[in-house]
Amino acid sequence: MLKGFIDWLLQTLLAVGYPGIVALMAMESSILPVPSELVMPPAGYWAAKGEMSFALALLSGVIGSIIGALANSLLLHRDAAA
Repeated sequence: MLKGFIDWLLQTLLAVGYPGIVALMAMESSILPVPSELVMPPAGYWAAKGEMSFALALLSGVIGSIIGALANSLLLHRDAAA
């Protein structure tokens, strides 16, 4: 059962690619409970296998985290100003 989940997770991340990493990491840094442990380790696995670029996977994760944090910050400041 666990092997099936891991295989599904690996294939799904490979299918969504770098935009998926950005989106999932943005969700992780915002209020949505998506653990980064379900996103970045599979990206590292695919980078080690040569299916993804390590630098692009890392950059995608960083950009996604920044987007999520900025979204939270903008929402907080908007609510505080109202």
